[in-house]
Amino acid sequence: MTEYTPYFPKPHQQTLNPIQIVQYANRDLLSIWSESNFQAKLMGIRVLNQAFFIANCPDAVEHILVTHQNNYQKKAAFIDKILHPLIANSSLLNPDIDQQRFQWLENKLFSNQSDNLLSIGIAKFEQSLLNWKQKEFPCQIQIVAELKKFYLNYVYQVLFGNSITDSVIETLITDFQAYQSAIEAIDIIYLTLPEWVRKSQWKSVHQIAQRIHQTIDTLLQQQFAQPEENSVLGQWYLSDNSFVEQNRLAIRDELILYGFAAQEILANTLTWALSIIIDNSEIKSKLIHEANQFNLHSELSISQQLIYTQAFIKEVLRLYPPLPILFHQAESEDKIRQRMIPSGSYLLIVPWLLHRHSDYWIQPHICKPERFLTNTINQSLDYIYLPFGNLFHNQGIQSFCLNNLSITLGLLIKAFNFNPIPTQQLAHECRFILRPNSAFKLQID
Repeated sequence: MTEYTPYFPKPHQQTLNPIQIVQYANRDLLSIWSESNFQAKLMGIRVLNQAFFIANCPDAVEHILVTHQNNYQKKAAFIDKILHPLIANSSLLNPDIDQQRFQWLENKLFSNQSDNLLSIGIAKFEQSLLNWKQKEFPCQIQIVAELKKFYLNYVYQVLFGNSITDSVIETLITDFQAYQSAIEAIDIIYLTLPEWVRKSQWKSVHQIAQRIHQTIDTLLQQQFAQPEENSVLGQWYLSDNSFVEQNRLAIRDELILYGFAAQEILANTLTWALSIIIDNSEIKSKLIHEANQFNLHSELSISQQLIYTQAFIKEVLRLYPPLPILFHQAESEDKIRQRMIPSGSYLLIVPWLLHRHSDYWIQPHICKPERFLTNTINQSLDYIYLPFGNLFHNQGIQSFCLNNLSITLGLLIKAFNFNPIPTQQLAHECRFILRPNSAFKLQID
């Protein structure tokens, strides 16, 4: 295969000082790294009188996420602060939640037994493509926005059934975007200070979160008043209604987390994938060949049929991890790689660096799906490949994402010929989530 290097923002040649790091981080978290950071194993720096350590090697990552995870379960305070207004009662922020009961919901959505739910989602996506075909061609489309509508619609259609309407999806997309924008408008330095320091900005954050809560509360009220047997929430209510009634707030926030993650991670990843395909006909032809052979109802699994497609999606997630930085905080003093970690230090695992480290990846900036088909990776993927962040061991969620992305990508490139717009340059946005710039458009023929 011809070597192809997709979009990659150039790192700094020299390491930034603490003041420069804060200045750049306010605009773009990918802009704080220098070339040397991609080769380092464990880095330390003090910023605003706070110790930060960057774990950029598998043994340090394993130390934080597995062998000493009890010391690093606490999220960085400012991450809690960002998420708390929206999902304070979710399993992500609430350790007291009944994990076993909520595991039922997660399994129903993400396990391999959810093929019927996948069929619903694919049917929904095919309907979206029919709507696209009503357009006059050639036309330009804001691909990120369109894909966010689809993925949010799909996940919530499965959860809520027929009570989901296009207007509800539009409202939620608008409010999710508004919440993100309101958080990203607050300088990073102020995220570590009390809310009264930026009272008006935090007031806006809380108001948007309340709007999202009200929308989901209304949907839950409708669902539980007349439970639908073909919806996941309806089934849950009918089988365990006393638990559901007692945990409405936790369920509401969990559903917000699922919806927000689906529309961000899936839509952004598929957009990055399309940005590569329009530049590389060799990859595109292999993907189309597999898509033409695919049968959702075959005895063969999705991963057995879409072998190259799933390798390509994995490579896209390597190049553009949705969560490029994972923030943890040490509850007590520790030692990693013979280096003392003071209590309260921030420990950062950075997939953006780890996924492009030349000690672990051959030609790390090259798009090479074949690396996931053959043994061209320098070692086990454990602790060097974290496309879904802290969910790296959750096979159900990983399979759900890979299967959905593989099938929807195939349907898209079979139905339409995507082309770049000559006057437009691909760029990225990254305050906390890595995504293509929201104004990014593609031409479809």
